Amino acid sequence: MFKLISSAVDLILGLLLAIGPWTLFKVCGTAEKVMKCHYSAQAVTVLGVVLILFGLIRLLLDNRKKLSSAANSIVVYAAAIAVPAFVIGGCANSAMHCQKVAFPCIYAICAVGIVVQLVAFLKARKDD
Repeated sequence: MFKLISSAVDLILGLLLAIGPWTLFKVCGTAEKVMKCHYSAQAVTVLGVVLILFGLIRLLLDNRKKLSSAANSIVVYAAAIAVPAFVIGGCANSAMHCQKVAFPCIYAICAVGIVVQLVAFLKARKDD
């Protein structure tokens, strides 16, 4: 049962990370100059697609591989936090939409994903 919940969380949150920066919590628009937040959104979109794939794979795996799958998801969520926070970044002005709305949404989504996958990891470790 928890494998299904863990997979569904990766699927839903991966979908939010993949489409969110372009629709729900948009990063700053591109005008004459493309801003750093645009590139951060592209990287987070790729990481969201990876999480969707992990969620689908976890549904198909047997229980022995569940431990490493949860650990992989935790790493991807951490990378999705690191991209806008440290790796690529966003607009320097803290009043910009990416800094006030988009990045905090990404951080919150990833925090929920890390907590759920950490519980899945610990549960799988206890079961082994």
